[in-house]
Amino acid sequence: MNRLKKKEKWTEILRLLKKGIGRLVLHNGWVKLLAVLISVILWAGLISQDPNITRNRTFQGVKVSVLGSPNGFAVTSDISGVLADVTVSVPQLQYENAEASDYNLRIDLSSIHSAGEQELKILSTDHPELGRVISISPSTVKVTVEELISYTTEGIIVEQIGTIPEGWSLEEPSVGMRTITVSGPASVIREIGNITVGLDLSAVRWEDGYRTAQIGRIKIYNQKAEDITDLVEKDLDSTQVLVRAREEYTSISQVPVNIRTAGEVPDGWYISVSTVLDEGISVTGPASVVKEVHSAAVTLDLNTLKWEEGTITALGEVKLFNSQQEEISDTKLTITGEGGDIDRLPIEATILPTQDFALADMIQTAGKPAEGYEQTGVQISAETVTIAGTTEKLQEIESLPAEQRAVKILKNNIVDIADATETRTEEFSMKALTFSKDKAVVVRPDKVYVTVEISPVQAEETPGTEGSPPETQGKEP
Repeated sequence: MNRLKKKEKWTEILRLLKKGIGRLVLHNGWVKLLAVLISVILWAGLISQDPNITRNRTFQGVKVSVLGSPNGFAVTSDISGVLADVTVSVPQLQYENAEASDYNLRIDLSSIHSAGEQELKILSTDHPELGRVISISPSTVKVTVEELISYTTEGIIVEQIGTIPEGWSLEEPSVGMRTITVSGPASVIREIGNITVGLDLSAVRWEDGYRTAQIGRIKIYNQKAEDITDLVEKDLDSTQVLVRAREEYTSISQVPVNIRTAGEVPDGWYISVSTVLDEGISVTGPASVVKEVHSAAVTLDLNTLKWEEGTITALGEVKLFNSQQEEISDTKLTITGEGGDIDRLPIEATILPTQDFALADMIQTAGKPAEGYEQTGVQISAETVTIAGTTEKLQEIESLPAEQRAVKILKNNIVDIADATETRTEEFSMKALTFSKDKAVVVRPDKVYVTVEISPVQAEETPGTEGSPPETQGKEP
């Protein structure tokens, strides 16, 4: 409306100007030629402002919009990118202002009332100021129409996206909406294979027993496993998926059990410990934890024992360790022994008194050094050997002569120095002691080193010659 008012105002101004110039020409003849020229110019201006004068303009490759929907039918043709050329008659004054979108090229699907191949007319709208549409090329669009049918299913499959971590599994997922209705062309609906909802495994919380809820996108596949989601309409685009993570369990057997002690053994006493499980224990639990189990241990607290000769049984807590001897603490682990599940193991401890015996009495030498050499000393790496046993056993050892005691305790006790010209050292190991009643135990050391010093014989000095030079000894000055 504003553009029309401006045009009328301009036309009125030109008419008044023409009238004034005409009066001027009638009274001034010399300007008649000039008046004619001005009249021509004014006529051209009036012509250009005349709304009845139009020019044709053509827009190429105009996108045709799609409106409406066919009642009970579905268009299977791709009509999302239909293009057409449109020619319009535009008032000359508005020629540069006209745009293709002003004429609203479209096809209306609501005009479809049957299946099969059809031609839909491309519609347009004339513009009151920018002119009317003269022609559209092409003027129609061919489409294939099928009957629209619906399909309802309860079989929504959970599609896992990603990888389940090692040692884990998932309980059967549950879907929030069990049914879904899909509608579309008959040829597409009849070929539906699976309807799935996505489960992103990377977003699952991998904690045993933890329940994860996700919103998954629904996808539809045909019987060739091709995604046809965009070819149909569905009453649900996404739904909730509930899933629970479970850590897989496994077992290992014959895990060795070590016995450890805490505290100090009092002087004069010895303790030996053992457990009743000769074949080790079994451990069951999450696979990721069980695979780290290397050994087990039970600890006996020496500070809680009554130190007197005899055998006792105590219970020690079982602890598990990895290959770096770091403790593994996991409440999901189950430890099994010969009698079933256990968390403590019996430890059998034997407490014995100890006694020290001198080693010097047990070491002997055999033979004589070479001529001109002599034995000058004996060094032993330990002064005594500590032996544990029952009181009776220790008394039995003490009652033996030194030579017999040496035979019982040492694997060898003789250092051969026959024809020796230099110091000799021998290594002697201890025996596993056996006596008339029970075994005795050598507590320490497990071996000794005996060194027999051999030196040249020193010549005896003549009295009164000490300090005199050899060349003047016994002579007068």
